[in-house]
Amino acid sequence: MALVRWPSDLPQRVLWEGYSEQPADGRRFTATSVGPPKTAGLSSRTPKQVPCALILDYAGKARLERFEEIDTRGCRLPFLIPAQSYDGLPFCDAAGARLIDHLGNVFTASRNWLVIFAQGATPQYARRAHDWRVTFTLLVLP
Repeated sequence: MALVRWPSDLPQRVLWEGYSEQPADGRRFTATSVGPPKTAGLSSRTPKQVPCALILDYAGKARLERFEEIDTRGCRLPFLIPAQSYDGLPFCDAAGARLIDHLGNVFTASRNWLVIFAQGATPQYARRAHDWRVTFTLLVLP
């Protein structure tokens, strides 16, 4: 079975307002009788939480609902989405100048994340005057 991809007819970037990336804590803390707690590795690979928001028109809302219900089978399947903090960024040299090919095209990064909708944070739709604000949280899988 092929991996599901984020629909190309939906925005490929989430809103930057309020955007953050939060790595999960892969440590286990054990209390001691005196002094700081002991730490040990719980997991070497932990998911990263990324809260997301989009503004969608009615057609975009319907498309995202279809993606949730059918493509990801009720938000249960992982899917590929452009890496929000990497994909599309230009490559630069040590001086900060953009790298270009012989035709003048800028080299850009192409990177995807394998994600799943976070538990309890599947898309929520808030109606605005003429569109919808959609919020959800993605878990970037290691």
